[in-house]
Amino acid sequence: MFNRFLNRVPMPKSLQRQFMLALSGQAVLIVAGALIAVYGMYFSSDTTKRLAEERLVHLQGTQDLVAHALFIERGAYNLLTADSYDRVRAGYLEILKKIDSLDAIVLCLGHAENNLKVLDLYQASQLLRNTVHIVAQLRLNILNTPGDFSGPANRQETLRHFHTGLELQVESLTAATHDLSVRFTEDYQDGIRQLTFKSARDQRRVLAFLAGSVLFAWLFSRYFLGRHVVMRLRRISECLKMDETGAVPQTVPVEGEDEISHMARAVNRFLDERRLLAEAQHSLREREETLRAIIDAAPAAIIDLDLDGNIHSIWNQAAEKMFGWSALEVMGRPFPVLAEGLEEFGNLQEQIKKGLSLNGHEACRKKRDGTIVDYSIHAAPLYDPEGRVSGNIGVLVDITDRKLLDGRLQQKNADLERSNAELEDFAYIVSHDLKEPLRSIHSFSSFLLEDHRENLNSEGISHLDIVRQSAKRMEALLDDLLTYSRVGRVEMAKQPTDLSRVVSGVLDDLRTLLAEKNASVLVAKDMPKVICDHVRIGEVFRNLIENAVKYNDHEKKHIEVGWLPDKKSGKGVPVFYVRDNGIGIREKYLDTVFKIFKRLHGREEYGGGTGSGLTITRKIVERHRGRIWIESEFGRGSTFYFTLGPDL
Repeated sequence: MFNRFLNRVPMPKSLQRQFMLALSGQAVLIVAGALIAVYGMYFSSDTTKRLAEERLVHLQGTQDLVAHALFIERGAYNLLTADSYDRVRAGYLEILKKIDSLDAIVLCLGHAENNLKVLDLYQASQLLRNTVHIVAQLRLNILNTPGDFSGPANRQETLRHFHTGLELQVESLTAATHDLSVRFTEDYQDGIRQLTFKSARDQRRVLAFLAGSVLFAWLFSRYFLGRHVVMRLRRISECLKMDETGAVPQTVPVEGEDEISHMARAVNRFLDERRLLAEAQHSLREREETLRAIIDAAPAAIIDLDLDGNIHSIWNQAAEKMFGWSALEVMGRPFPVLAEGLEEFGNLQEQIKKGLSLNGHEACRKKRDGTIVDYSIHAAPLYDPEGRVSGNIGVLVDITDRKLLDGRLQQKNADLERSNAELEDFAYIVSHDLKEPLRSIHSFSSFLLEDHRENLNSEGISHLDIVRQSAKRMEALLDDLLTYSRVGRVEMAKQPTDLSRVVSGVLDDLRTLLAEKNASVLVAKDMPKVICDHVRIGEVFRNLIENAVKYNDHEKKHIEVGWLPDKKSGKGVPVFYVRDNGIGIREKYLDTVFKIFKRLHGREEYGGGTGSGLTITRKIVERHRGRIWIESEFGRGSTFYFTLGPDL
């Protein structure tokens, strides 16, 4: 119930303010209790003091009444024995003063105590006044007539009678005064009892208030400190202990907006970060194990070195196999172990220290068994958290076999180049030397037909025509072979060339052919400038445009010459193309058309030819360190692409 009540009470959000509010409440209760106690003590003391003073005044008044009564009694007795007029009169006046004083005391007591006792005192004082007056008058009369005792009674007897009455009145006044004193004493005692009762009641109230303060302090300590503070801190501590022991900690409940709730949120964020960190560490360990497994299983040697060139922590199985030393033997020792070329390696290490990477640097070292191993090294610097180079990691590929193969390949290439040169020389010599006999055969066959046709029958004439045509065809083949060999032998005269002008010159040369065949050529604007042999590249465009016109059955022949950014060659150079709407080429013949003297059609179809034009074209492109290829759709046309190498 108390908790529900406290939960409904609006509290400050800050724990410090809540604590100060609770302490302020306790302080208010303590101060209030202290004030009540002080006030009760002050009230009791003041009341006791006033009551004592009041009762003391009353007692003093009753004592004065008794003294005055006794004085009046003695004065009355003196009146009876006074022997002169003056003494009687003086005694009478003294008695009257005392009676006036007694009346004043009675009047004062009457204001303090309204009861019949005071009224009796007042009546007794008046009666005493009258009696004294009569006694004084009688004594004066006796003194005035000392020898006269006549009358119904003796005056002296009368005087004694009044004196006796006066004594009785004084006794009555004294008794009334005593009764009043007793009454005042009882009232004083009753006041003391009431005051004691009030004091005890105030003490009980103070004790009850103090008990309430203690109860409030206990409830405050139990709820605020015990539940609201300590319990919430214990939850946070338990969650942190669970995190330390490795158990999965629960989320700390967040209540309110005080400092502990802020701490709980911070702990929750901390636990979330710890969970994420644990997951990241677990993932990192898995990746590290995976990476180590990959490194151990890698076919290439992988090592890491510190800045002094010592093996640090990685020396995989491939490295053991490559150099012959185990990881335990080389850890912390310099690399290469017992190797030659240390100065060279040191230079490489200096490059690593500068943050430079190594890519494909080749070196050779001695293995443990004394043999030489050639390897290619790819290394990158490693950095510490401050971004400074702390070492490097390298991948070493054993290229010993490749080096042997490279040597053999170079030898084979040299042999092949020599054979090609010899073949080109042979082709050049053959084509050059055979042209004269062929020319003689062709000439003599023509002479026979011209001079002796009438002596020959039709069969002889036909045979001579065949000999002449064959000689002419053989001469054409030899011319193409000579051209092909010349392309391979003659040095290219490369220079900056505007291909737009080259293509324009080719089209001028082919103007008659294009007009006869009803062919139109669309040339792209702003053809790039390249470094090439413009004569040979002109031959390339001529051959491709002539073929586009020749192998085209359409009435209107459309040819397009252009270029595009490199997407096919992969060398960052422009790609040139000649596109037509001709007969196209089947896919299986796309490579055949580049072979020398290979034709896909009959000897006399599509204008005939030797079948060496595309072979020469490819040779020219290759001499420019380029390549040529075809994209074709049979029956719809072909596109010839070529590049001119990276030195454009």
